[in-house]
Amino acid sequence: MRHLHDLSDVWQIDITYIQLPNHRWVYLANVLDSEKIRLLGCKIGDTMTAELTKNSLNMSSDKHRNPIFIQIWGHNTRVLSLILNAKIMA
Repeated sequence: MRHLHDLSDVWQIDITYIQLPNHRWVYLANVLDSEKIRLLGCKIGDTMTAELTKNSLNMSSDKHRNPIFIQIWGHNTRVLSLILNAKIMA
């Protein structure tokens, strides 16, 4: 793996569970720029799917230069498997 001397080409991906006032759950997939500490893209969905994650990454890629490294946040391996299944790490 290449050594990262700065965070300019590092994105972070996270999926957050949000409970609505009506007790339903939605999922927020977001992509953050590690250097500038800002939101690059996000999508909200009723289910946690690979498509939700892929769409948030596509939104980010359309507006910003592609990263050389993506860091995945999450408390379980489901986030990682969704991203790998979306084939965005190719």
